[in-house]
Amino acid sequence: MRVTVSAGEFARVLMAIPEHAEAAVIRGLKSTAARGVGIMVEEIQKANAVNTGGLVQSVAYESALDGADVAVNAPHAAFLEYGTRPHFPPVAPVFEWVMRKLRPVAEDGKSAEEVGMGIARAICLKISRDGTAPRWYARSAAKRIYFDVLPEEISREMEGLK
Repeated sequence: MRVTVSAGEFARVLMAIPEHAEAAVIRGLKSTAARGVGIMVEEIQKANAVNTGGLVQSVAYESALDGADVAVNAPHAAFLEYGTRPHFPPVAPVFEWVMRKLRPVAEDGKSAEEVGMGIARAICLKISRDGTAPRWYARSAAKRIYFDVLPEEISREMEGLK
């Protein structure tokens, strides 16, 4: 079978291809970001960066006209990702963390709260000396998303153009 098209028709077809391809890429970017939310949560959990769940709950998919973003909106997200320089943190949140995570017990005539406060102060002193180490959860998630998910999603969308 032979199909003949004029130069004008051929030019019209060529001009339509990039528009369709751009739309497919944008759909691929959006589906990548939607899957990226789960990957970000996995990496936060792997980095042992879960305390109250606020960081995980702040992970969100944000759509844009030309794609989408995966955002981590918790106020402490950057401090966990990049770590911190030495500073003396407020003792109260560290104490709450100690009581929730370490569950100290009473010993040597001290109540569990007194033991917990001693541990919290020791942690604060260490942070004042050394800072905190980076967790790199977002960096790890971005690598997985970029190298594994993005090519798969864009290929799937481009396949639909054939």
